[in-house]
Amino acid sequence: MRGLTLFFMLMLTVGVASARDIPRCSLTPAGSLAFGAQAVTLPRDAVSGVEIARRTISYRMSCRNLPVGRMIAVKFRPNVDNCPAHGDPNFLSTNSIPNVGFSFAGTRVPPGGTGSSAICTNSATEVNGRFFDLVLQRVRDSSETFDFSISTALVKTSGSLQTGFASYAGNIGTMDWVLLGHYPYKNRQFENNDTISASAAVTVNALTCSIPNVRVAMGNVATGALTGPGARAAPWKNFSIPVENCPPDLNRIRFKLDHLNPMLDRSNHVMAVTGASDSATGVGIQIGHDDGNETILAFSQMHDVTGYSSIQSTGGRFMIALKARYFKPAVVTEVVPGKADASALVTMSYQ
Repeated sequence: MRGLTLFFMLMLTVGVASARDIPRCSLTPAGSLAFGAQAVTLPRDAVSGVEIARRTISYRMSCRNLPVGRMIAVKFRPNVDNCPAHGDPNFLSTNSIPNVGFSFAGTRVPPGGTGSSAICTNSATEVNGRFFDLVLQRVRDSSETFDFSISTALVKTSGSLQTGFASYAGNIGTMDWVLLGHYPYKNRQFENNDTISASAAVTVNALTCSIPNVRVAMGNVATGALTGPGARAAPWKNFSIPVENCPPDLNRIRFKLDHLNPMLDRSNHVMAVTGASDSATGVGIQIGHDDGNETILAFSQMHDVTGYSSIQSTGGRFMIALKARYFKPAVVTEVVPGKADASALVTMSYQ
């Protein structure tokens, strides 16, 4: 009997998803927030969160091979390397632009989504930063599109603004997406670039009032009124410095006078008159606050103004009330008549 050899072949079919069946999503467009050149005129200590400019990127997410009925979410994750801006968890830092940062407080999130103005804070998904659910929706079709947007504001953060020009360009966040409850449960990258970059150029201008040149007519004073031993002074001449076109809501305005003529009597804050050939000698000019008292104004020192409080809520015009007089120091024995002119520079400080 001839032997018979039997061969058995067992074929097992294992269900393996084709690469073509893996859920995939792409974004249009890739995200870039260009704020362009911004000129900012704000008080140095404006409240944190004042908006300078806002930009919005609109996205369309195109997906295929989605499991119908599952929930899909798009998560925006701010760049925690920029956390936080000057210690404030509501803002991302712009690094190179002092006291200016990015805010996402205006970014809309769907019902049930997560989102907060506090970007830099602990959460379950990030070491030291939040995520924003920009899409949270049930899949209705295996090939479906989803529209959403990210709104970002350039804001003044805490601290004092610094005048001047500065610019920023960098990565402020990334996006990924996830099928909730879908195995394997994991965040997925978009097929194209999911990094969001931003650029901004900011010029911070000082918020100021305007001051015209002021000429004070001192009138004629007889030398006899200024002769004799000891310090002698002529009567005061009242005058005012108009402060115009002031913005509202400044917290404080200060001013100083810097003498452009040499000091004749530093202890009494008296500046000399112009040293021309026909000028008077032995006499100088002293300036005081017109407050009903003998309050002498010290040169090159900041002084608070009080008139601004009456227009603080509206802005506009107010006056700095001062007075001036001719003054002979005690060390002077003789006053020679002649022209007695002097000049001072007014400098204003705003907060």
